[in-house]
Amino acid sequence: DVLGAIFFFAVFFAALTSAISLAETVVSFVMDRLHWPRRRAAIVVFMAILLLAMPPTLGFSDLSDVALTIGTTQMSILDIMDFFSNSVLMPLVALLICIFVGYWIGPDTIIAEVESNNVEKNAALAHFKSAPLFRVMIRYVAPVLLLIILVSSVLNGIGVVSI
Repeated sequence: DVLGAIFFFAVFFAALTSAISLAETVVSFVMDRLHWPRRRAAIVVFMAILLLAMPPTLGFSDLSDVALTIGTTQMSILDIMDFFSNSVLMPLVALLICIFVGYWIGPDTIIAEVESNNVEKNAALAHFKSAPLFRVMIRYVAPVLLLIILVSSVLNGIGVVSI
């Protein structure tokens, strides 16, 4: 019993410090953009997180009867949040990162960064041997595959196809 309590106490603190770390990025962004003091920005971000977390938290208790039918699939609140984050947001953000790196900042920027880090560690590794492959993957292969993943995940989630 004591070992289990210590374990879950440690997991609680790991989750808490991770949540604070993630929220700090948003608080910093709000402070910079809106020129708010840290206290106001932290309170507003905390309230927004609390409001966004309430529906999935109550999804198996007070809101367990609430369901939404998308296509041929009926989903609870937690299922909707899971579908949206895993099947839509993850592939979409990965696709946008590929476009950003491949076409906006350019793969040469990333290649130069990799090579500069390699020089600091070991001069023999200064040349990024996979640079040509990286250019092709980040510009052409990965975006196409991520688009296929996004479309198939959404179609599977709404029940149009079964994968």
